[in-house]
Amino acid sequence: FRINKRAVILSIPVYAAYLILWFTVNYYNAKSVFTKNDPFCYLVSQNHLLDIAYSIHYNICIGIPPIIITVAFTVTITKLTTGQKDLQSLSRKNNFQASVTISYFTAVFLACNLAAFTNGVLYFVTARI
Repeated sequence: FRINKRAVILSIPVYAAYLILWFTVNYYNAKSVFTKNDPFCYLVSQNHLLDIAYSIHYNICIGIPPIIITVAFTVTITKLTTGQKDLQSLSRKNNFQASVTISYFTAVFLACNLAAFTNGVLYFVTARI
């Protein structure tokens, strides 16, 4: 499997422009609200449809990466468990050990991100729909 380097390099500024556009639209269509019960100012959208669209966008940004990483993690673990038979050479052993280490970090990322993902989904389902 080969990754198209040109497509990846092109997708980074496109995604950055997309995020900048969303945050700019939300910022100019919202007003700052300060409550005496909280130490923070909040941006409250003045357009209900834009607020729902922004919530969908935000939850996609929070929700899609863990799903993609979970699929990649599952594929990696499956390949690691089925490909252990021919670890004769030193380079294959080193590659296997590096893949196991990357899998550990991926599992820790997923475990840490699970709370934010669940919180975003529950907030969207209960408060926005």
